[in-house]
Amino acid sequence: MSDEKIYIYHTNDLHSELTYWPRIAKELQDKRVIREERGDFVLAFDIGDAVDRVHPLTEATNGQAITNLLNDGKYDGVTIGNNEGITNSKDELNDLYEDANFSVILSNLFDIETNKIPKWATEYKIFETPNKEKIGVFGLTAPLTHTYEKLGWKVTNPIQQTQDFFANHQKEADFWILLSHLGIDEDRLLSKLFPIPLIIGAHTHHVLLDGEKSATSTLAGAGQFGNWLGEIIINRDHGGLEVESVRLLNVETDIAAVALEAEKVAEFKRKGHDLLKEKKLLIYHTL
Repeated sequence: MSDEKIYIYHTNDLHSELTYWPRIAKELQDKRVIREERGDFVLAFDIGDAVDRVHPLTEATNGQAITNLLNDGKYDGVTIGNNEGITNSKDELNDLYEDANFSVILSNLFDIETNKIPKWATEYKIFETPNKEKIGVFGLTAPLTHTYEKLGWKVTNPIQQTQDFFANHQKEADFWILLSHLGIDEDRLLSKLFPIPLIIGAHTHHVLLDGEKSATSTLAGAGQFGNWLGEIIINRDHGGLEVESVRLLNVETDIAAVALEAEKVAEFKRKGHDLLKEKKLLIYHTL
């Protein structure tokens, strides 16, 4: 049996709170290099609500600056939360991930005009390890039906969507991960209804320091505002893949600050304010 392990890193509900972002991004970069040099397989995911217009840089760029910051963290995939989904117009959401170096994995949102998954998203993604195991990932976002409809989107019921998804795709992977921006109660319900080995959750800002077992699933959640960085280890046992451990790193105390961190964080805000001033001047002159 190979000693190779699979490491999953995850964040959620950052809400454009960038106080610790420089150290989170560097930690993700460093962990990937260290693990991969050792022969391990690494994936990093964000589970939605990374974008929040409360930050001037987010407001000034319609969230695109956050996409670029996620690129710095070398994420492999994200799903969207309600902040990405309903605080942007349809055009803004269509442009949000234009420069993304990661996949937007989302299984229950459809364009009303085409009845298809948005052009910027993929329903699911299969990642293959060096040992040829297939890690399948799909994503679900909170079904705020009426609000999404007003914006030109159709969001489907997560239970029905998961049932349809597994009927069509379950055999395509050796191990399934759900990126769930649904909340802890919905995660627990889904774990009892479907064979999902790992559910990484968000939306209710739950902090699961060592994960939680629910039916045959392991649940994980990393709180909010970048206060926690999740690390999940998957290993091989009895010829299959299973979750070995779940833990949260306290970003403030467990991860070292980067050089000039305060200055970098201040620069995010200063740049946002400068861009907003330019927009106001442009609107004024247009009038």
